[in-house]
Amino acid sequence: MEHDWAWLNGRWIPAQQLALPVWDAGLIYAATVTDLCRTIGHRLFRWHVHLQRFFTSAELCDIPIFYSAEELTQIAEELVRRQTALLAPLEDLALVLVATPGSVPQYQPIATSRESPDASPSEPTLALHTFRLPLARYARLWHQGFHLVSVPLAVPDSALPRRAKHRSRLHWWRAQRHVERLHPGATALLCDADGSLLETSFANLVLVVGDTLISSDPNRVLPGISVQVVAELVNTLGYSFHYRIIQPDDVHQATEAFLTSSSFCLLPIRQIDDRTFPCPGPITQRLLAAWSDLVSFDLLAQLNAFR
Repeated sequence: MEHDWAWLNGRWIPAQQLALPVWDAGLIYAATVTDLCRTIGHRLFRWHVHLQRFFTSAELCDIPIFYSAEELTQIAEELVRRQTALLAPLEDLALVLVATPGSVPQYQPIATSRESPDASPSEPTLALHTFRLPLARYARLWHQGFHLVSVPLAVPDSALPRRAKHRSRLHWWRAQRHVERLHPGATALLCDADGSLLETSFANLVLVVGDTLISSDPNRVLPGISVQVVAELVNTLGYSFHYRIIQPDDVHQATEAFLTSSSFCLLPIRQIDDRTFPCPGPITQRLLAAWSDLVSFDLLAQLNAFR
């Protein structure tokens, strides 16, 4: 019988068996780094850039990785090969990497714990798994867009490195619950201490102001790989792109807005706080078409197949 596969610490296992024990540092300390790379037409898109960001996140968060880039690439490609066999032709995958420092000895069960309560964590935990991209949801959002509500709950970079993709996300959880109580269905957009707009928990913000596209200063947010693709594409369309601090006034000057994410590439924003935008806007549509040309795969046709 067919089943999903995952990879954990050197072993191929059924994905349903993939789990962290409650004594893993990933749960006890929320010491977990991660990255997500999607397939486009069943092929990993910019895998090596994602992998480099994963290694950077691990270094910033002091989580060791004992596998080389070449080894993880071989594992990822084999996992995609196994999992795409379960997909329909127009479906695609998200591949997720997860690393933690490993088990914390003093929290282990009595029969297996070490004698010293000060012992360091054991070997790091490293896992790769996949899930089917929710393309029906993305198709709906292409036409309906996101509603973002700004929330001043960002954590200082000195406490949590913003350039790292990690799972220490209690502040995101609180921000989203706060927003949903006031605006059901909306998405939290974090603000910095100075009131500038940052990012959502899963995507980078891009505003269109005249012939210029702007996105948040990458020193203040997670450096998005998809927003880098947008920065490359805008030059071919006759626009300019700049990273800078985004203030609330920039939102009111913008003519359209969208989010970029590795899972959905880009999707429009219909509203940020009290400012509304066309959904999808003309530049957003041109960028998705240019992205399709870049990968020789019709991303809009893929979405429309799941409407």
